[in-house]
Amino acid sequence: MMSDDEKRALLDELVRYGTRPEMQPGDVTLSELAEELGVGRGTAQKRMKGLIEAGEVQELMVRLPNGYSGIVYRWA
Repeated sequence: MMSDDEKRALLDELVRYGTRPEMQPGDVTLSELAEELGVGRGTAQKRMKGLIEAGEVQELMVRLPNGYSGIVYRWA
């Protein structure tokens, strides 16, 4: 059986694991990029793929300002 302290430690670890980082200044969403480029989201995503594979940009799942989770791009 698990003690209260062990249970608290497990819950704390699970919360840390499941908590998404916040969106940071300079992060760009796919919608923002697509709008800036004047292209659709699919085209913008294809353009980002090469930068991600080259290690120049990170694709991250974060908590957006509206509280939802979303993908952003951050310069590596």
